[in-house]
Amino acid sequence: MASSLTDSSLHALQLNRIAQAKWKVDDYITRKKELLTELAEFKENERFIEETAKTIDELNREKEEHSDIIQQINQDKSDLEKQIDDARYEQREKESQIAKKYEQLIKLMEQSNEKIRESVLGEEGVIQPEDIPHAQIPKIPSPLPQTSIAPVLHPFKGLPPSLLPSMFSLDQMMMAASPQTFRPPPTVPSHLKAADHQSPPMKVRHFYFVFQELV
Repeated sequence: MASSLTDSSLHALQLNRIAQAKWKVDDYITRKKELLTELAEFKENERFIEETAKTIDELNREKEEHSDIIQQINQDKSDLEKQIDDARYEQREKESQIAKKYEQLIKLMEQSNEKIRESVLGEEGVIQPEDIPHAQIPKIPSPLPQTSIAPVLHPFKGLPPSLLPSMFSLDQMMMAASPQTFRPPPTVPSHLKAADHQSPPMKVRHFYFVFQELV
């Protein structure tokens, strides 16, 4: 009778340990999915930053070649610089969030493996470090230096925003003046559109953080 009770207690203990291990593994899988989603957004934002930086550089060169539309180029360049500043600031925030999620995921993996080893699953059931998503996040390029050409005053300065010409007028003017140089602006990621940024952009801090690949 005593032996039967002992066996039942051991069986209940093993079931409890397996349940705890399953809970940890489920939590790990959920956190991993969240991390993968944020990594995808980070890469999309990185692509936008690179394309916008190239466009700004090309606009700087075209300012010297298209004096007839230089005022509009100045305005468009300024708008793009504000957008890229917003994007860089958001990248800093995402870098910090992703770093914290990596730490949480590694800690959770270790806790899960500890529970798995304590259960009947043993070493064969542990989560391997290779299962954690790895990403070498590149350094975000610093802002481009200001051009030595003095900015041209906007002919519509002082008018209310509702009366200013649309940015689309630049496309129309460039197609009419020189079709071979026409270049549409890069696509802004959906999470960076104006509707999602009602507050003025915050000043970007002048330091950079590079993730080291987790091993």
